[in-house]
Amino acid sequence: MIQDFCKACVLTLKNQGNVLIPVQPTGKIYDLIEFLYRYLCDSSMGNTPIYFMSHVAEQSLAYSNIFAEWLCDSKQALVYAAESPFQHGELLKNGFLKTYPGITSKFNDEFLQPCILFASHPSLRFGEVCHFVDIWKNSPNNSIIFTDSEFNYLDALAPFQPVYANYYYFPIDISLTSAQIYKLLKDPKYFPQIIASNNYRYIPGENQPGVNDHVSKIDAFKFFGKVDLNFYHQNDVIKLSLKRKYENCEIESDLAQILFPKKSMGDTVPFVTFNAQIVSKNNSHVLKAAPRTIPVNRRDRIKESNFKKYPYGKFNLEKFLNVLRQFGLSDAKLIERNTLEDSYLTCLMDKDNQTENGLKHLIEIDANNRIDLDMSSNRINIFCENEDYRVKIKDALLRCLKTL
Repeated sequence: MIQDFCKACVLTLKNQGNVLIPVQPTGKIYDLIEFLYRYLCDSSMGNTPIYFMSHVAEQSLAYSNIFAEWLCDSKQALVYAAESPFQHGELLKNGFLKTYPGITSKFNDEFLQPCILFASHPSLRFGEVCHFVDIWKNSPNNSIIFTDSEFNYLDALAPFQPVYANYYYFPIDISLTSAQIYKLLKDPKYFPQIIASNNYRYIPGENQPGVNDHVSKIDAFKFFGKVDLNFYHQNDVIKLSLKRKYENCEIESDLAQILFPKKSMGDTVPFVTFNAQIVSKNNSHVLKAAPRTIPVNRRDRIKESNFKKYPYGKFNLEKFLNVLRQFGLSDAKLIERNTLEDSYLTCLMDKDNQTENGLKHLIEIDANNRIDLDMSSNRINIFCENEDYRVKIKDALLRCLKTL
């Protein structure tokens, strides 16, 4: 994006136009001046005058040289070596960069065109930038370049219409380089899905009509097989696969007043169970108290017996076998799967090869009955052909687990 910004500036200067850049008087302007001047030198336009107009312009550039704790390591080293961490210090000394508090007589005497002017404020609602928009908006050779994503550039320009000058929008984030951004985009851990306008699609050897040369293109080949990349045209309908495991949900105060989490024996985190209705609207979710759970007054409490019991906790196989023996199944024992030849049990083993070994257990009750416990999902499945045994197994499992 910084490359596109510099290209737009150079193209405007080659057409004998002026470049107006509405910016905040501190922050990214230090990097913009540095990158822009290097690009101008590479384009043999290093003598182009650069102006910075703000009532705090001089103080802003001066203070940027002493706050080393906000700079990267390389610039911090320059500060500790008593050198200017930014290039604007050298530019000010050599006269390539000039600062003015406003449109003064000194500015009128020194002003040269074509030039690059940084002026406050990016909203175009106050500051000296408003005056220059009025002056330069009628020439198609001039350009207005917006770099601040906080303000909508079309809304900013609305009071000045019609605008015949070129205007560009490059929301520049100086915290990351283009190489770092591409690395992040190609990692599905951070961005599993990318959706971009077809105007940003890179087509080798093809000139795309309607797209200026300063728009960064996305090469789909570089992302192939790494992330889900989709391009769209205007008015297209695209299908998105949203894979989310959890959602944030708010709880209304009426429901929160009747919830009393408590700890069970041996637990460190309190739990509570409740009935509620979820209302989803505009991508936000709210839990509201269900009509039956709202008490008549705050002192009323819903009896714990009205709630369904939910088992939880870590399953202990040895404890489970002991409970089975207490229920009269004295011959219950754990057996190895690889020693079995029964086709039914073999089928049970092969139905899900992706489960972990410790999540499926095979227990022999007697010579004719075996049970299969499958805990590979978020629930416990009991496979047993004897209904009486199945009920006893369920009760034994509940005794081994805690309940909410």
